[in-house]
Amino acid sequence: MLMGHFPHGTSARSLNHLGQLIKTGEFREYDYKKKKNIEKYGAPKPPFVPLEDISKSKVPVAIFAGMNDTVVPVEGMRTLMEIFVQQVDKSPLVGYTEIPDVDHMSFLLGKDLSYFDKVLDYVDLYNKNDAAGR
Repeated sequence: MLMGHFPHGTSARSLNHLGQLIKTGEFREYDYKKKKNIEKYGAPKPPFVPLEDISKSKVPVAIFAGMNDTVVPVEGMRTLMEIFVQQVDKSPLVGYTEIPDVDHMSFLLGKDLSYFDKVLDYVDLYNKNDAAGR
């Protein structure tokens, strides 16, 4: 039943962008092709996504990587982790966990969610309510 609604929760453009990332092996903004890239980005190729800017938002990041994920392979997650770790004092990374026997869809449809307690621990630890209780 769920797959009858696939790719619910995403768009064709997002899936296309994922294809671009896989094809080039580079983490760049969406590639509209040369003419529109120049119009949108001021250059024929889209710029790299500035991962270093994530630390400016002061949002804590916990990465959970599925060891069998072919959509976002664990090697890519390790690279992302290294980029965050290199930001020294400003690193937004608060945790990194590799989960055996988990693929991309396991995070949505998996039967074994034993890692999820750790997810909730991070949410509890970093969920700071404002005065209005939001």
